[in-house]
Amino acid sequence: MIIHVFNGTGIDKAPLSGFLRANFPGGKIYPLTAKEIKAGALRGSYASEEPPLLVLPGAYGAHHYTNLLQPTHAGELNGLQEIRQFVHDGGNVIGFCAGACLVGHHVCWDGNKKLSSDRGQTLGLLDVTSVGPLPEVVGYREVFDSSGNPHTFFNLGGSYFRKNPGADQVAFLGSYEKGSENFGAVVSGRYGKGRVLAWQPHPEYTTESLEKMHKAFKAAGVADNGYVTTDDSTYAAIARGLEIFFANFEPRKISQGLFGRTVKQAFGPEPLKQTSALAGITGNIRAPRSLSPTLEAIRLQIDRARWFQEGIS
Repeated sequence: MIIHVFNGTGIDKAPLSGFLRANFPGGKIYPLTAKEIKAGALRGSYASEEPPLLVLPGAYGAHHYTNLLQPTHAGELNGLQEIRQFVHDGGNVIGFCAGACLVGHHVCWDGNKKLSSDRGQTLGLLDVTSVGPLPEVVGYREVFDSSGNPHTFFNLGGSYFRKNPGADQVAFLGSYEKGSENFGAVVSGRYGKGRVLAWQPHPEYTTESLEKMHKAFKAAGVADNGYVTTDDSTYAAIARGLEIFFANFEPRKISQGLFGRTVKQAFGPEPLKQTSALAGITGNIRAPRSLSPTLEAIRLQIDRARWFQEGIS
């Protein structure tokens, strides 16, 4: 399987490499920048027997995906349109946190509709609205599976899914509230020939990676007597939340099984609910092409988040 990972400025990729290799053994992982996506790199992903996968990681804020919005050349598709076409043609997508917000139709933040697929700001693959922020910006949160069983995950400045009025094409695989489809944590569905899985919490943060982060924070003195500093105002609340979280750190066992189960539910052979027909694709559609030799040679090298440069794998 070919696994593309969006590799943009501000994207949080620290523990993602090992997590993807553990959950998709044998997968070939490639980073893709916004420029490469807009240049059509996703169009050459179908050489393998399995459908290719695009991973949209979490970010310090949804605005870090805005460099996908503008086409490189006039008359061509922008990055969101390239991704939408990729999924419509049979590619699969997994979004985490900010990447999960991107797959829906709308994003509401602090009571205001900030982003909308109607304005070309989100992908609009699933008929849901992401609503945030959650009351606790950083910390542990319980996710209830479809059988009502609780699972513990790490939340980093996330939001929740709300089904849009009249929507019946989305499967809620996990919820922050037992039995609720209006406080969703994990959703899935289909768009064209492709399939979509979106996680608001961070399943890639395991018990071990959080313990490593805690050690790194303590080694830097951040968790005891210093603030995480940043010039990015949208990141400041998360940075402060991380400081508080690690100053009062209590290790908990993070669920390891629910993510794999939702992958099987979303991408398995069973037919999933079909979303509406392809919408919003404009511009000149280029013919599929193979990946460049440079991309073929690149293995994903996960960089570290800005606030823990050492000791995290």
